[in-house]
Amino acid sequence: MAFAAGQKVRASDLNALNNGLVEDLYRTANSAAGIATTDTVLDFVTAVLTAGRTYRLEWSGDMVGAGAVGTYSFRVRYIAAASLTVAGSTIARRKVWEIKAAGGHEPQFVTGRFTAPTTDTYSVGVSVIRLLGSGTVQSVAAADNEASTELFDVTRL
Repeated sequence: MAFAAGQKVRASDLNALNNGLVEDLYRTANSAAGIATTDTVLDFVTAVLTAGRTYRLEWSGDMVGAGAVGTYSFRVRYIAAASLTVAGSTIARRKVWEIKAAGGHEPQFVTGRFTAPTTDTYSVGVSVIRLLGSGTVQSVAAADNEASTELFDVTRL
């Protein structure tokens, strides 16, 4: 949005400039180990979101597998609550990933977008579950290799 000299700027104009980073989290420790057939939340952020606005979550981190080759599904989820849970949350996007070798270690990038149905405090994040195979996975992170979760307001002005 551009403003012209002498133009009156309204509060709604300034509020519309909110297009950008809403909340972020940088994790420097490993997630729980042994993630398999139970859909498990990796990371999430919490923020007050506005009804009708569109948001995009971006998650990146290194995943390591233990045991056999397996196929996993990342799920971008959101729920109007102070903590992200699998039960009751809405899946905004799925991404399938296959560990090609036992002990495989791969960086992953997961993104998904949704429009907030109501103005409320939401938790938005990523979960993972094994679909096929018999191995387990874990998200690994350290001070020099963070897992990041970033929520952006991407509403078109």
